[in-house]
Amino acid sequence: MSLQSSMKKFIGSSIQTEISQTFPLEQTASAISHYQTQMTAGKVLLYPSIS
Repeated sequence: MSLQSSMKKFIGSSIQTEISQTFPLEQTASAISHYQTQMTAGKVLLYPSIS
């Protein structure tokens, strides 16, 4: 078993994080502004647009 597989099995779902909001990559500036004002609300995810 690889180290990565061992760690995934050990950690399982015990580590979780809150996602505050998601933004398309084109709205990176808005995502950063949101994060700066809501740092403790959770993570901000950027995703690529699918054209």
